[in-house]
Amino acid sequence: MELETNHGAAEARNIGVRRAKGDWIAFLDDDDHWMPEKVELQMAGRPAGIRFPIVSCRCQVVTARGTFAWPRRLATAADAIGDYLFVRRGLFKGETFAPTTTLLAPKALLLRNPVPKSRFDDWEWLITCGGIDGVALVHIPEVMAVHYTEENNRVTLSTCHNITHALEWAEAMRDHLSPRAYASLLLQATGGEQAARTAGTRWRILNSALRDGQPTPMALATFTMHSLMPVGLRRRLRQALFSASDAA
Repeated sequence: MELETNHGAAEARNIGVRRAKGDWIAFLDDDDHWMPEKVELQMAGRPAGIRFPIVSCRCQVVTARGTFAWPRRLATAADAIGDYLFVRRGLFKGETFAPTTTLLAPKALLLRNPVPKSRFDDWEWLITCGGIDGVALVHIPEVMAVHYTEENNRVTLSTCHNITHALEWAEAMRDHLSPRAYASLLLQATGGEQAARTAGTRWRILNSALRDGQPTPMALATFTMHSLMPVGLRRRLRQALFSASDAA
């Protein structure tokens, strides 16, 4: 189905959901692709006893700096969604990951909680799903998708050059997240980007995390690394440690 009018990514997905005939929805961005067995394995991997399971998978993440197999840590039904997405146990991104291209979700959940019209609609949808009873995010362990971060033109937290927009959105998500997830979103996710390198921005991030969140020691350590280590050096170090091609 091709829409005659550009409704934006979020509403295009919602239109597709409303018109879908089946009970399960899987999204595929036009720059990415799936392995042939993806949906079959995800359907088989749905956990019993969960009313609204959101099933993700590991994927190859292709960047200008290398190819990585993300996430390194899989979500389980015991994880709060916001905590899984943002509370990292290590210093480098890629530990947790669930881009829209990897997701399989019940149509009933998407009708109840449509994809929001937001600067960061994919993150916001998952975060708000975390507040609905019976929802869990889980991963199957297989690499079943390829995600091209450099070729996708959609604005994400990692590609947003307007740090004010990113911080306003993060602060608007505070009531949907646990205090430690909110602090980690600021310190580990938003605080790691090039656009957040000015002293004033870093103080705003740290102040908000300390005032309104509960930073973990790892979140504070990550923020310190972000503050002291140039972005390019940090990315080269991550590539050396976690590149999928090196690991192979």
